[in-house]
Amino acid sequence: MRLHIEAAIDFPEEEIDFLADPVLLRQSGELIESVSCLLTDARRGQRLTDGLHVVLIGKPNAGKSSLMNALAGRARAIVTEIAGTTRDTLIEDIDLEGASITLVDTAGIRDSTDPIEQEGVRRARAELARADLALIVLAPGDEPALAALLDEAPATASVLVVRNKMDLGLDATPLLRGLDTIEISARTGAGLDDLRRRLCQLSGVGEGSEGSCSARARHVDALERVAACLAQAEARFRFDRAGELAAEELRLAQKALSEITGDYTADDLLGAIFSSFCIGK
Repeated sequence: MRLHIEAAIDFPEEEIDFLADPVLLRQSGELIESVSCLLTDARRGQRLTDGLHVVLIGKPNAGKSSLMNALAGRARAIVTEIAGTTRDTLIEDIDLEGASITLVDTAGIRDSTDPIEQEGVRRARAELARADLALIVLAPGDEPALAALLDEAPATASVLVVRNKMDLGLDATPLLRGLDTIEISARTGAGLDDLRRRLCQLSGVGEGSEGSCSARARHVDALERVAACLAQAEARFRFDRAGELAAEELRLAQKALSEITGDYTADDLLGAIFSSFCIGK
């Protein structure tokens, strides 16, 4: 795509009318779809390589620390009936059927005038920004706070809603449709096996994991930038009819991809142009 567009820009006398070429739009769509599939695979591969980073969030006294202890298999976090007991982030690495998972317990998210609790909430949000999975823990009665908790989750993270304390009777308030939801009781252990299986699936272990590429965070970051540039290039080409701007977005996409595959230089591109078109003949 780059050689076709830049040949038309740099050698206008050759009358290479790329704007009228429907093949480029088809190639653009196929390329965006291909990168999207690769990015999904790379993210799964990153989770297999680096482990799944799971951050537990919720209102105070939702049972996050009890759930942390239940999954860890030991009393890792202090649990009391006093809301706001957890003030700092607690981190525990666990292994679930070969899946490496990092659990992060956080302070309950709420407005507070207590400077220590405010710092705990700030740290919770900072940890959440790095999450692969935001595990939203709801106690009965917390359902109205779900929308605000969903807003806390970064766009790059998956979301799993855990309705805790089912032994006390779950709130009848319906949750938003389409949410990945599991009902448990961290105190009695009910539903914990379902939660463990879901965490294994989200970590990439099991079906579909064999085809995952072994990716690191830098690979995923590069591919995300490739995808963003390709989307911009298609918009410049399809709607703005701006070949120069589309060419620049494609150059940036290839530059990001080169962080994984190796450099593709301007001389490489020029050589490809001269080998593909009868320039000057």
